[in-house]
Amino acid sequence: MDRSLFTAKFKRDYVAASAVVIFCLIVISEVVLAVGIPTYLLRSDIWALQIKRQQLLSSFDSLRNNCNEARIRDTAADEENKIVLWTLNLMANYLRLHRQTISAGEIAEIQQDISDLRLIAARAIQGKTVNQEMELNPQPFLTALTRQVADSFANSKNHESK
Repeated sequence: MDRSLFTAKFKRDYVAASAVVIFCLIVISEVVLAVGIPTYLLRSDIWALQIKRQQLLSSFDSLRNNCNEARIRDTAADEENKIVLWTLNLMANYLRLHRQTISAGEIAEIQQDISDLRLIAARAIQGKTVNQEMELNPQPFLTALTRQVADSFANSKNHESK
């Protein structure tokens, strides 16, 4: 068997060398892209999460400052504002402890809570309250009660006389 038939004889010229170099560059660039794109996306997700954390802290601080600076004349509205401020102080403790480990889902939930608290605080600052006091009129209840007592007393007298 003649081994010369199994080998390819080609000239070593610039075209062949450049083809090999271009092929190697293409393979290397594909490897770089295959590793680099997921790394870049992961890094951009981390930055997006950091931006969400920063926006959360910013909206949280602004609401807390608004509640602290509010001067409310109505006592019920002032009490509601104090409750909102107390809730925000509790949330501040949580955020202080977990600000680096908080997930995107938790950020969304806390952001929703902050927007709900912002609505309550805005109503309180305007002097309106979430819960309105209702004045009760006890007269109909007392009338019905005295009628029942009188009827039962009259019935017991009728039973005793028989």
